Amino acid sequence: MIYVDTREKKNEHIIRYFEKNGICYERKKLDVCDYTSGTGVWIERKQNLLELAGNITKENGRRIKAEFERVPPESTVYVLIEEKISCLEDVQNWSSKHSKLFGATLYRYMVSYQKRHNLKYIFCHKNSTGRIIAELLGERRR
Repeated sequence: MIYVDTREKKNEHIIRYFEKNGICYERKKLDVCDYTSGTGVWIERKQNLLELAGNITKENGRRIKAEFERVPPESTVYVLIEEKISCLEDVQNWSSKHSKLFGATLYRYMVSYQKRHNLKYIFCHKNSTGRIIAELLGERRR
């Protein structure tokens, strides 16, 4: 069973994947991240790097830092980013006219968060997000 945070927005493509593939899910308020199966694996999904950049810069990133600090010890946290890049190093070349944050600065924040909170970043296309979430949480097609 995959638990989906009720506050998770714009995730219709993920829910459609779950339903199409017979993956059981339940919407409920999660104190940490957007998806879990209750097995110590947590997934925080970002629609793109612009969303992550916004989260990091708002009030110096207090809310997102606090969320990662609430993750139970010995858990694995994946930050799944729907962006057309292949690896963390590619973030250094990112830019957006909608963000004051440059890619090199965002990259440094991400590396810092990765070390401090033991995060694992995964970049993917929006069409594969549902499948990746199900695989990371150990849910199989029925």
